[in-house]
Amino acid sequence: MGMHVRMAIDSLLQGREGLSCEMESIDQALLALGYDGLHEKKVKPRIGNGSTRDPKRKLQAKKPSCTKQEVIDIVAGLLRDNGNLSKIDLEDLAKEKLKNDLQRDLKGFAMRFKEALSDAQFAEFESGKFRMATA
Repeated sequence: MGMHVRMAIDSLLQGREGLSCEMESIDQALLALGYDGLHEKKVKPRIGNGSTRDPKRKLQAKKPSCTKQEVIDIVAGLLRDNGNLSKIDLEDLAKEKLKNDLQRDLKGFAMRFKEALSDAQFAEFESGKFRMATA
């Protein structure tokens, strides 16, 4: 170990020791004032991989991500039911259906939605407004 590294380590250890002494005196002052919360540490224990996740907590099942076909089907249904819709309304309604009705995660939704709107069965007839394409 180089001399500079050793000096840096010594300096850090001295600083740490000084902080420990300071912490002790602060703890004593808190106890003298009647504070009783010193033993209630909020630090979560680390598990094997360094995570602070509570090992007793059950893993929640992850929702599957939406697929392009699911988004196409939902957009088609929305346009059939409502006629013409703005891109913003379509996006909001599709997200709601995916999340609530199909229990899908919305990760990747923006890309799937863009892909779905470029499908041949949909037509943009005004800037930002969509309808079913006519055959």
